[in-house]
Parts: sequence; C-alpha cells; structure tokens
Amino acid sequence: MGITMSEENFKEKIIIECPNGHKLRIPKTTTTLRVTCPKCRTSFLYPAQKIYKKKTFNRIKNHPIFFGLIITGCFLLLVNRYLMEVLGLNNIFLIIGICFVLWFIGTWIMDIFKETDTKWYYQKWFVILLLYIFSPLGITLLWAGSKFKKYWKVILTLLFGSWFVFRVLNYQPGELFYSPKDEIVKLFSTQKEDIQLKLANNYIKDNVRKVILNSEVSTLNKPLTITQIFEKWNESIILVQSMDKKGNILGQGSGFIISKEGAFITNYHVVELAYHVLIQLSNGKSFKEVSLISAYPDYDIAILKIEEEGELFLPVILGNSDKMQVGEQILAIGNPEGWENTVSDGLISGIREIDKFKFLQITAPISSGSSGGALFNMKGEVIGITTIRSQWGVQNLNFAIPINTLNFLIF
Repeated sequence: MGITMSEENFKEKIIIECPNGHKLRIPKTTTTLRVTCPKCRTSFLYPAQKIYKKKTFNRIKNHPIFFGLIITGCFLLLVNRYLMEVLGLNNIFLIIGICFVLWFIGTWIMDIFKETDTKWYYQKWFVILLLYIFSPLGITLLWAGSKFKKYWKVILTLLFGSWFVFRVLNYQPGELFYSPKDEIVKLFSTQKEDIQLKLANNYIKDNVRKVILNSEVSTLNKPLTITQIFEKWNESIILVQSMDKKGNILGQGSGFIISKEGAFITNYHVVELAYHVLIQLSNGKSFKEVSLISAYPDYDIAILKIEEEGELFLPVILGNSDKMQVGEQILAIGNPEGWENTVSDGLISGIREIDKFKFLQITAPISSGSSGGALFNMKGEVIGITTIRSQWGVQNLNFAIPINTLNFLIF
C-alpha cells in the first residue's frame, strides 16, 4: 500500500474503504493521502475530495470488455430495427432495457468471481486490434484503462468511431441479418428426415391422383360468408399429431380431407420422423391407423390416408390458386396451438416467387399448429396450404403453399 504523508499521527490507525469496497487500515491523518489498494490496485485520495468514482463507472472500468459487448449489441440491434423500418419508441426502450439488465446482472456476477490484475486487454496492440475489428468495444477499452495518451484517445475514437458508423449505416439489412426471404429458402431447403409410416397401396395413390386432377369446381356466382364456409367445411379440417415409436408426441399441426376414403393433405414437417399419426375430427372421432401416399419434402407437402374401412369422410373442393389475385379475401381454418378448427380471415397481400418456390403471402393470422391447414377463397374452395407463420419481428407476414403446386408434383 503506497502512502505519501508526513510522520505526524503515524501511531494512530483508521479503517477506510477503497472505491471498490475493500477495507484498508491506514494511519490517521488530517492531510490528503494518495492510497493504492493492494487488492484491486485502485489508486485514490483520502480524505475523499469528490475523487471516489461513481459505482456505475467502476462497473465499466472493472469489466470494460463486457460493457463494450453490451453497448455494441445494443447499437447493432437498434440499427437493424431502423434499417428494417420497424423502429419505434417501444423497440428503443425494449432493446435498451434488455441490454441494461444484461449488463447489470453480468457485471454483478463477474464482480463475485473477479480476478485482480487481469489487465491484458489494456495492452496497446490488443486495443488497436479491437478498434479495427469491433470498434465500440475497442473504444470502451481505450478509455477505460489503456495507456494511450489523452490526445491519442480522442484521435482514435473519432477515427474508428466514424469508420464503424459509416460501415454499419451503409450495409443493407440482409447483409447484417437474415432476411425473411433467406429464412424461407432455408426452411424449405434444409434436409428433412424421412416419414416412417407404412406406405399406401398403388390403388389408393392412383385414386388420389384422379381426385387432385379432377377436383369438383364450384359453380357459385356469389361469394359465401365466413360463417357459411366454416359450417360447410368444418368437418373436413383435422388435427394431426405425429408420434415416435413409443407413442410420444413429436408435434402437431393441421390437415384437410381431400377424398371420401380419407386421404388428406398436411405439411411434411408436421409428420416428419413420425412412426404413428393420430387424427382427430371436429365431431370427436379419432383415428390411429394412417398410411403415407406421397411425400414431397422439398415443397413441405405430405399426402396421407386414414385407414378406416367403411368410414366416409367429407372432402373439400380444391380450387385454382393461379386465379387468385392480390387483394382478394381469404379464410384460414386450422388448429393454432392445438385450438381445434380456429378461423381467421384476411387478404392475399402478395404472390411471391422465392428461389424455386411460389407462395401466397397472406394477412390471415396463423400460429404454431396451423401448419398444414386449409386456405379457402370466398367460394369455399381450398387454394392453399398454410405453412409459415409470422416471424422476424413483424406482424401479418404469413405464407401458404398454392394448391396448384400439387398438379405438377403428382405426375
């Protein structure tokens, strides 16, 4: 402990605390002393003359790398929200609040396990390297404890700070983060696992092919109401639960009946890896025997059949998705979060071609469990298979696979 003082009052001792809370025993004095704490190496004046640094600054100085990471993360998140044009006061307060809590909790934990004399990150070469790679973190280290002279700190801060801001603001959102288009392509292009169900016989496959190619066409001249569509096709929408060998539920989704014999369509990912599938109808009936007719993992479509002799089902009418136009009203029926036969309406907000895939972009809300559900036009015809719900921090950005996709897949 280094102390500069005269020899007066040398025999009397007092207990004080350093700015980091360590208790020290020093000679009593009426003059100002410069004290260096032997535990944390902090140098301070005693008696305190407004020299004690605020606790907040101590947290920054003791853990500059952690503070710099939080500041950088907060900055990048705010820039991302701005570039995606979804930045509002709620976003700003939420991001800053989360980052502040993470910083506070993180530094509190690091204080508990703090190691003194771990100052390697203040070396000049390391600070310069971080200024180039990760400017906000480098600037934090530059001012928290590096040995650069003050005028160099100012020059380096202005130089690398301006360079970092220029780079970030000139990036496109997709260069910093995944765009929705990238995510959709990734979801469909990812290698999928096999469905382990028994295969249906060729007779059933041929019959389903005929059903799809020769689906009944609606002759309605005026649109139906939402209530009329629901009442007409409620029993055609099913809850699909996939299970493993032991009967444990792997996941659940939706589906819709397309033939009187019990053939139905759902998303491939709903029944991926399934050894067994349980089907539940809105009238309370359930079926455990299900076979696989056709699977198209690249398009996230699976066609299956309920194996129940003597049971007749109500099939939907398949429409022509190529005739759908942006702005037309649509209706989705599925089982979001397991809530059976839930109805949501909306519009066709876009018709998108992403990579090799074609999608109907819809505003009808869908959630987890809606996958594989039926998307109806207002004539009561199925024109899509609901498949991707709102993600990426935005609302009403949902997608359905056009039903006409089946026409070229089944050949």
